[in-house]
This record gives sequence, structure tokens and C-alpha cells, in this order.
Amino acid sequence: MTGRLARAAAGPHDGYRSRFHGRIVDVHTHFSVGARDAAVAAVRAAGLGGLVNLVGAWPPQPFEEWRAGWSGDRTVAGMVLFHAPDLSGIGSPGFERDLAADVQHAFELGARGLKIWKQLGLWLTDAHGDRVAVDDERLAPMWECAARHRRPAGIHIADPEPFFQPVAPDNPRYTELLERPDWSFAGEEFPSLETLHDEFERLVSAHPATDFVALHGGCFIPFDRLHRMMRRYPNLWLETSARVLDLAQEPAAARTLLCDFADRVLFGSDYARMAGWLDQPLPGEYPDLTRAFYARNLAFYETGLDGIGNPFPFQSEATIRGLDLPDDVLEKLYFRNAQRLLDLPAT
Repeated sequence: MTGRLARAAAGPHDGYRSRFHGRIVDVHTHFSVGARDAAVAAVRAAGLGGLVNLVGAWPPQPFEEWRAGWSGDRTVAGMVLFHAPDLSGIGSPGFERDLAADVQHAFELGARGLKIWKQLGLWLTDAHGDRVAVDDERLAPMWECAARHRRPAGIHIADPEPFFQPVAPDNPRYTELLERPDWSFAGEEFPSLETLHDEFERLVSAHPATDFVALHGGCFIPFDRLHRMMRRYPNLWLETSARVLDLAQEPAAARTLLCDFADRVLFGSDYARMAGWLDQPLPGEYPDLTRAFYARNLAFYETGLDGIGNPFPFQSEATIRGLDLPDDVLEKLYFRNAQRLLDLPAT
């Protein structure tokens, strides 16, 4: 991916400076412990007032190891950590007890929330080899613990609709899927996108005391259904990372969604530096690309400019037009909602 980013043509708005004068928190980043300098540089390049580091290694580390890697580090201003529970033992004796204990321990050590990866629903199987549905009741202790501690569960289920379609030249994400064939879920061994969305809605409905943050612009749920779900379930939150292209393709629906539910939307970018997984450039290596990455994100939400470059050009190098959100919506999107949901300090 680094090469694709480095080859992307510079856009006319890559030097955009945010018109928003308040604090901006990026609630969706991934930095491994060895990427401290990258995290610092990203904060400085974008002028961020904080970031949420969801997870920095795969398989995810026990939270005490993850926290220890950043312990005492004062160089990354405003960083908070989430915990990614290991769900691979589901169906084995004692799994539910151990899962509850693991989540409880992480919260006691300071985890601000949970990060649930997309293998849940897609390819995670239990001890008997059966696919684990998103709303599997054996995961209830995790959701209940999050509710007791008033910590959100950031969840990534499913992927863009083209990833569930045959990898062929008429697929709108054809080039991307050629580069990452493991992102294709078009085979019969995978559930349909609609099945995953149905399971997710049942999960949100079954645990009304748990705050679910639907990552990547609502877990790729169509905007009309997502609007209905946001209205029906007050425990459902929306996070925007890596969905600028999709939001821009349906600008009226996207703007309506973000404005109608301005009290439950969160700004995320999916900026990452995890060696061997997402090779986005180190900000120290490509500072201009890092600034451009955030400039494109912010210009999209803040302005009505045309010709904004896609922050993730490997998806598509087509330019987009900004949503020009009102100032009060931007303040909630960028900071106020994250402050409320994650108990962040005011400064």
C-alpha cells in the first residue's frame, strides 16, 4: 500500500488547513508499539488533539502487554487504548468465563473500549468448526461487561459490497481486490453482506445497555437502513474511517445521516502503521503524504470544495466533493462526542 500512496497524484487541496478551531480527536488509528515516532508525527502533521489507538499487533496482545508498551510515554499527546479480545476459543470449556475475566481486567487496567475485528461473522469458527454469528449468545458476557463499565464496543463487521461480488473487471474495486485477494468474500464459504447486517442489528437490539460503535461509516450498511437503525437504537454510534469515498458517492444521504445523528457520530481516519500489515508510510519518511491524508479527510467534512483527493487512493484515485458540514456538527464529530463516549478530558 505504501507504493500506491507514494504514486498517488498530489491533489489541489492537499495543503488544506482546517477551518475548525477546536480539538480534533481521531478515534480510529493503528500504531504498533515500535511506531511511536509515527504516532507523534501523525499528531503533529494533522494538528490532532488526541487519538484512539485501537490495536497495534495481530494477533492482538494481552492488554497488559499492549499498555506496557506505551506506559510512561508522554510523547503521544492524548492517546488512549482499546482492547481487542481473543475470540478464537469460543465453544471451548470455560470460554465465556475467561472472556468476561479478560475484558474486566482490560477495563481495570484502563482500556477505554473494545475493538472487535471483522473475522467475527466472516470466518471465525467455534470449537466445533461452525461459523460464529455476529450475535452469537456466547459473546454476551463481553457486551455485558462493556455495559457495566460504560465502555463502548467498536465493531467492524463485513466490508464494502464489492468485496462480496466476483473479482472481475466490472467490479468497482477490481484493482484493489487484485492487490489484496484476501479481501474478497465472494465465495460460498462466506455469509452474504445482508446476513452480516441482519446479525449485527439483532446484536444491537439484544444489548441496549451496550454502546456499539459501527466502524467504517456504519459497517458498510446501506445508508437508508443505517438511518433507520440509528433512529431506532440509541446505543448505536457511527464512526467514519476509510469511508470518505463511499460517503462522497451518496452526498445527500451521507450529509443527512451525519447531521440527523450529530450526537452519535465520531471522526476516524484508519491511519495505521503496523509493520507487515498496513504499510502506510511513516510520517517521518513521507511527511507530505501524512499531512495530505488528513487534509483530504478534513476538507471533505469541512468544505464544499470539488477535486478533493481520496485519502486512500488505492481504493480509487477519483476526486470527490466535500460535504460542507455545519460548525456545530463538526464540533461534535471531531471532539464532543468522543469526549462524552470515552471520558476524555476537556483539554
